[in-house]
Amino acid sequence: MADKQKQIEQASQDIVRNLQNILPTSPEEITKAMRQCMDAKQLQMFDLVHFCEQETIRAQEAKAYLAACLMGAAMNEALLALMCLKYEPEVVATSQFKRSTRKKPRPFRDVIADWSFEQFINVAEERAWIPAGIVGQDIKAALAGGFRELMPITHPEMTEEAITRGAELFFVYPGTAMLRMTQDLRNAIHAGKWMRSKSAFVAEHFGEWCHLATILSGEIRMCLLHLVMVRDSKVASEKMLELAKMLDKLPPEYRLRFEEQLKAKLMLSIDKEDP
Repeated sequence: MADKQKQIEQASQDIVRNLQNILPTSPEEITKAMRQCMDAKQLQMFDLVHFCEQETIRAQEAKAYLAACLMGAAMNEALLALMCLKYEPEVVATSQFKRSTRKKPRPFRDVIADWSFEQFINVAEERAWIPAGIVGQDIKAALAGGFRELMPITHPEMTEEAITRGAELFFVYPGTAMLRMTQDLRNAIHAGKWMRSKSAFVAEHFGEWCHLATILSGEIRMCLLHLVMVRDSKVASEKMLELAKMLDKLPPEYRLRFEEQLKAKLMLSIDKEDP
């Protein structure tokens, strides 16, 4: 198990490197820019993501791996909710959304507010929000092997065929398969499950898997935040293009006056931020 975890941790660094396609600026500036592109409900989800992220880090540093796993799953559930708010047209086109509104059409945000983690995962899978290409073959193979070891412990009721199908998903939809692994671990702490189980509860073994799931939660977070930034940059670019078209229609003297006013506002904003 220790060797498998080390292999996954090493391979997962490829994901981080593949996602370093953002502007060379500080994390604080990125966060500030992202917040400016959000409405009140999106900000609420973003703040929830940040809170869960900090709790995950604290628990992980304290080696409270189950607590870290729980908060990591909560972080990604909130992040998927934020993704849905950002990518509303794409989400409306999914089978999951159509199933949710077939009997009772409702406003978009009312629908997704009732979704479970599994329903958010279904949308992420259908929209391919975590592309298979960013996860290397080594990590896919290690995760599939880990899944085969984990399921008989946490889900002894699963058939061998079902476990094989679940393991194969790591090669087809590795991102959402990782999400489901964290979800399975989160759900595995229910007392009734262990009362029904024929397997013994081994705290150390369970803790190792929760540690792994927390690492996977961090990789998933990187993928989803990257997509949020992509959408925000696209929206910002579209707004700038609209502004440029409007300015082109103005007489030269009015355009010059507008640009001077804009520069003055920007300078005032910078002065307020400087200590």
